[in-house]
Amino acid sequence: MENTASKRQAKGKGKQKKQFLNNEAALRLAESIGTGREEESKHKAEKRQRVEPAGKAKPRKVSETKLKLKETKAMLAARRSMNKKSKRNSKTGTSVIEPAKDAQSGQPGKERKRVSFA
Repeated sequence: MENTASKRQAKGKGKQKKQFLNNEAALRLAESIGTGREEESKHKAEKRQRVEPAGKAKPRKVSETKLKLKETKAMLAARRSMNKKSKRNSKTGTSVIEPAKDAQSGQPGKERKRVSFA
């Protein structure tokens, strides 16, 4: 058995390491992948730079209905707080100074009636 083992070693046969790419080919492959990724990142960066200035140029416009809704909600909140204060003060016996109707609503005389469903 020693003869067969020594013959294999002598001829250089036996289990050898597989080599798919040599060092030079691996370096070329890595370089080509790197350049491809670099081009992609540059392209994405250029896209972002084009989009950002265009988005900042347009000021955002708030619609009139949203402004009116906001004012109405504020007016209703002020009325609720006044009602709470008047109820609290009526129990304690002190009076509340009511703000002018012109200050509460922009159009005096157009106060709407409330309807509640029990």
